Amino acid sequence: MKSSFVWSATLAIVVAALSTAAYGQGVPGTSGPSPYGGPVRGMPGYDGGMPMMPAGMYGGGPGMPPPGMGGMPAYSSPGRITGQGLPPGMMAPGMFGPGMAGPMGPAPGMPGMQVAAQGEVDLGPPPELPEGATPWNNPLAAEETACYSGTCGCCTNCCSPGLMWAELDFMLWWQKGSRLPPLVTSNNIPNVPRPEAGVIGAPSTIVLFGDEQAGDGMNTGGRAELGFWFDQSKTAGIGNRFTALSGDRQTFYAESDSSTVLARPFYDQLLMQENAYLIAFNDPVDGPITNGRVYAQFENEFVMNELYLRTMLERDRNKRLDLVLGYHFLRLDNYLRVNSFNTATDVVLNGTTFSIFDRFDTENEFHGGTIGLDGSYRRGRWSLDYLAKVSFGQMRQTAEIDGGRAINPFGLGPSVNTAGGVLAEPTNMGVHTRYEEVFIPEFSLGLTYYARPNLSFGMSYNYMWISSVLLSGDQIDRHVDPSLFNGGAPVVNPPRPEFRFNDTSYWLMGMNFSVQYNY
Repeated sequence: MKSSFVWSATLAIVVAALSTAAYGQGVPGTSGPSPYGGPVRGMPGYDGGMPMMPAGMYGGGPGMPPPGMGGMPAYSSPGRITGQGLPPGMMAPGMFGPGMAGPMGPAPGMPGMQVAAQGEVDLGPPPELPEGATPWNNPLAAEETACYSGTCGCCTNCCSPGLMWAELDFMLWWQKGSRLPPLVTSNNIPNVPRPEAGVIGAPSTIVLFGDEQAGDGMNTGGRAELGFWFDQSKTAGIGNRFTALSGDRQTFYAESDSSTVLARPFYDQLLMQENAYLIAFNDPVDGPITNGRVYAQFENEFVMNELYLRTMLERDRNKRLDLVLGYHFLRLDNYLRVNSFNTATDVVLNGTTFSIFDRFDTENEFHGGTIGLDGSYRRGRWSLDYLAKVSFGQMRQTAEIDGGRAINPFGLGPSVNTAGGVLAEPTNMGVHTRYEEVFIPEFSLGLTYYARPNLSFGMSYNYMWISSVLLSGDQIDRHVDPSLFNGGAPVVNPPRPEFRFNDTSYWLMGMNFSVQYNY
């Protein structure tokens, strides 16, 4: 009997769906014959805007409430079937689908019927790949093809393959570099008088090394990145990115038998004018005074590491936007050295040798937090990628200054060592450290080609700015008391050269060429 009623109820639903009856309050119908031997009471009308049941099928022809919006009323056939009304929101197993749902909630439908949750839209199956597409011949390799336009179901099929990603970048970058004062000079004419030999400002003086921006040439480098997604939908993950630049090194070497001037210029704080320490010089009157050689080198180094979490803010088939939070480490170092060796050839100090060095090194070490946005827009095989973030933290800034002389009187030895060179003297030598609050904004814009969904090749432009660093050239004080040479006592008060923290902003920028693999 129960089976017969189910088929009768099913037929009633089909007829109701095809009928053109009015919506609203059901109209009582007349009782019809019962398939169980007696009349069946008509179902009361449903004031909910649903189609009415055809009159005469079960007696009265009121509309039947939809699944999940009210229980079916009791029905009876005298001497055959009696029943109780089902509670609101419940459907009897086997009648219109098993299970139950709360008031106004969805109830499982009949076999083959899709019922979406309240407020959701059933979009049907996701877009399919073009016919004949393979992993190596997929014109939509960059897209999340299982994502619908404007939304993403975030099931296991919703995202590109692989829970881990690895990326390697080859970098061509440039840095701001460090401004160097004049460090080695000469004259472009022979037999210049002593007051003009290698002195800054003299008409014939030329700068051989320094008085330029050093370390601003092209640097090669590399970046390695490794990450892991926490879930199949790739809504959150963790990654680590390490960056290193080879650095820009500039070197200079010159040697003279005294026919060409070699000098190390400085501002004489005693005479209050420009002066120079002579390495090679031939006096027009007294003849050769000294001969020698000079070597200078500048070098910078840059390394960075970022440990970060990323979480999805927005995603659909063609775009994605992630929030990035993490820890940022950065190290920028400068090294500057000037070494000279000369032998006196005048009648007073003939044979005496002087080996002199100055060293100015700076270290900038940053520790802080970072926050930013990492996004992409994808069509077909191509992706336009962008990254914008800023880091806040503390920079430990250190300047180390050292200098010395080894003097061998008349070349007979042993040598006498004294503190201080030319620009590095006891008055400014030492290790000087301070801590500064800095911020580092960074921006990247790139284009990526997907050979297959889990293998891509890209290129990007990157720019980074650091609000405060120490650079070696900025820590040099050219004002020198020459009485400090050869271990002498200072005469000028306050003593010069002196040390002061001179910081500046710094930028780095360049191109990255990358390959990324998801696995």
